[in-house]
This record gives sequence, structure tokens and C-alpha cells, in this order.
Amino acid sequence: MDRSDGQVRLPLLLGMALAIQSLPALPGSGPQQGPHTRLELHNPYASVAEGAELFLGVSFTMEQGWHIYWQNPGDSGMAPQFSLEGPLKLERVDWPAPERYEMAGIVNYVYHEKVTLPLRVRSGDRSTKVSRLTVDYLVCKVECIPGEATFLFSLPQDDRIVFREDRSATHDRKTIERALRELPRAQPPGGYLVSEMESTADGLSFNLTITDPAEAVEAFPMTAE
Repeated sequence: MDRSDGQVRLPLLLGMALAIQSLPALPGSGPQQGPHTRLELHNPYASVAEGAELFLGVSFTMEQGWHIYWQNPGDSGMAPQFSLEGPLKLERVDWPAPERYEMAGIVNYVYHEKVTLPLRVRSGDRSTKVSRLTVDYLVCKVECIPGEATFLFSLPQDDRIVFREDRSATHDRKTIERALRELPRAQPPGGYLVSEMESTADGLSFNLTITDPAEAVEAFPMTAE
């Protein structure tokens, strides 16, 4: 991933000028409609090299008033769960910064309206051709409803990474890059100070001071513990 000029770009081999047409779509590769939520897989690749790190994305678009959860859902809820089978292996899910949502004294960390979660995957075993990505999630308003979506897709193996050059691939790449720019940023060493830490009946209490912040700062606990 290139950040040299402050932008976020997916890896691209310079000098590659192949005009790749869209690959035939597999059944189950398009957007999936679930309860109060529409899911879309973003896959801008035409072919991949063995062992290459790739970036996919899954967008969730929720109906008004509904939400899904961050990696740490807070006092209740469940973060989306991803399972990837086939020649691609899921290495990590990245989580853009959430919203703090409080109702009836319950604090949750959620996404409203729309969010794209980037998936870092690696090309591996080529004994199978088709990858199957399953997403389990919980969407809530007042009540909560479980949802599931399955995406099937195939990526031919090449000696290099090649992106498709159709309109939908451009949309996929820009969507993933935008989501990567929205990831929480780690503070540099010495950029924050933790003080007055104590254990209470409700958990751990402490003061967090950000030294010389360039902009407004919000802090979210990465785990529930």
C-alpha cells in the first residue's frame, strides 16, 4: 500500500498497461440484500500473483436508524464476522473509526448509514479456483436481527497483480482506498499521556491526554476487556 504522498493507493505495478475486461460474474458475487442492510463485495483484481497481499472490501448500507457494530461493540451487540474459504486466506479485517452510540445507559460503538470494512487477504493454495466469503452480522435499531451474506468469486493466478480496468473496478478501488484513509491513526510515542489510572466497580478509569493534537480527537477501546 502506497502512502508516499499522503494518499492511500492499492499496490499497482508501474508500467503495466493491460486493458483487462470484466471477468464473468459468478452467481453470488453481486450485492446481497439482508435484513435492513445491503452488502457489496469490492474486488478490483483481474488476476493475482501467488503469495501476494490483496485488499478487498465489504460495504454495509443500512436503512435509516439501523446500525451494525465495530470490532468492539461495547456493552452489547456483535461485530461482523468474516470467513474466507478457498485459494485466498483472510489475514486481517480493518475497522474504520466508529460512532459512540448510547441508549438507555448502554454504550455501543457502531456504524450508521454506510461503512466499508477493508479485508487484507493473501493469495495461497490454488488447488481450488473459487473463494467463498461468508459474512455474519447483527443489525439493530431497537430490536436486533442477525444477517448472513455469502459471496463467491474467482481470481486467476498470474505472475503479477493485475487490476481490472472497467468502471466497476475503479469504483471498487476508490471505495477501498477511502475506507483505508478512515482507519484510526495510532499516536506516535510521546503523543499521549495516561494518568490517574484506577480500578473501579465498572472497570478501569483513567485520564487520557493527547499532547498538541492537530484536530479533534476521539478515543475508543479496542476490546471490551
